[in-house]
Amino acid sequence: MTEASEKLELFSKTVFKETSEKVSKMIREAEKIRDDRVLGASDKYLALATTRIEDEKRLIEQKYIRLRASEKLQANKELLALRESLIEKLFNNVKKRLSEYTEKEEYAGKLESICLGIANEHEGKTGEIRLSRKDFELSEKILSKLPKGYTAAADKSIKLGGVKVLFEKDNIMCDMTYDCALEEARESFCL
Repeated sequence: MTEASEKLELFSKTVFKETSEKVSKMIREAEKIRDDRVLGASDKYLALATTRIEDEKRLIEQKYIRLRASEKLQANKELLALRESLIEKLFNNVKKRLSEYTEKEEYAGKLESICLGIANEHEGKTGEIRLSRKDFELSEKILSKLPKGYTAAADKSIKLGGVKVLFEKDNIMCDMTYDCALEEARESFCL
C-alpha cells in the first residue's frame, strides 16, 4: 500500500469514526428527545387521567349526597305520615270517648256547672249560652240555674259538645267547647 492510500484509509477511518460518533450522538439526542416527549406525554395524560378521575369522583360524591338526602327526605315524609296517622287515631279515640261522655247524665251537670261558673265570673252581665244541636234540649234546665236575662241558641259549629257563652255587649266569648279544647290539645300535641 502506498502512503497516499494509507492516508486516504486513515482519513476515511477518521471521518467514519467522527461521523459514527456524530450519528451516535444524534441518535442519543433523538432518543432523549423521544424519551422526554414520551415522559412529557405520559405526565400530560396522567395529569388528564387524574383530573378526570377526580371529576368523576366528585360527580359520584354529589350523586351520593343527593341520593342520601332524597332517601332521608322520603324517610322523614313516611315518619311524618305515620305520626299524623297515629295522632289522627288517638284524637278519633278521644272524640269517641267524648261522644260517649256526652250521652251520660253527668254531662248535663257539667254543662250547668260550666255555665254557672262563667255567669259568676261575669256577674251582673247577661249573655247567650250556645250549645250543639244535640245538647240544645238541655238549654231550659241550664237556663233555670242561671241569673235572669240569659238566653240559649243552637250553634252549628259545636260538634263534640260543651258550651260557649257570648256576652255580646262586652264583645266577650267564653268558649268551653270540647271542639276548642280538642283543637288546642292537638296543636300543642303536634309541637
